[in-house]
Amino acid sequence: MAVKFRFGKEFVVDSDVEPWCREGLRVAMLGGPGSGKSWNNSLIAEQFLTQGGTVVIFQPRDEYFTLKERWDVLSVGGVHAKDMEFALTSPSIYAKAVVEDGISMIFYTSAAEDEEKLIEWVSRFIHYILKHQETHKRPLLLILEEAQEYAPRTPSGHVAPPWAYSRMIKAFKDCFTQGRKLNII
Repeated sequence: MAVKFRFGKEFVVDSDVEPWCREGLRVAMLGGPGSGKSWNNSLIAEQFLTQGGTVVIFQPRDEYFTLKERWDVLSVGGVHAKDMEFALTSPSIYAKAVVEDGISMIFYTSAAEDEEKLIEWVSRFIHYILKHQETHKRPLLLILEEAQEYAPRTPSGHVAPPWAYSRMIKAFKDCFTQGRKLNII
């Protein structure tokens, strides 16, 4: 599935056009607090859902619940529009539902009180997404809000041991480097 993201009248990213058809799409939103990163991410998610893609969002604050107003998105945890509690069990089942069944999901991660278990769960979820994508290659957009919470530059000030963050960083790198071949943005 080719996707197009419109960032303005004259700026369109089309996955059928060079360099994106060859290189794949990987997007990073960088900026200070309040600069519009989440707002732009939500626009990308809306465009992707409109084109038939599946979206997975990890968020520490309950910001993306409004996507449920127009699309069939499962809200896991959170305060607004929650469909089910976020339990740190069975990442493979969630990943299978995303890839095989095309269920878009929003995970509200602040509900998880154990930082080490959350990082382990997310890294395993990404591993299973990659595994299932090998056979299905479903168009998938992964949005990770506040990535520094999962993969900080240093473990200083965090509860989880350094190896947990190393595992998460490896999961991110695997997703970013292998994602193009597996239809993951």
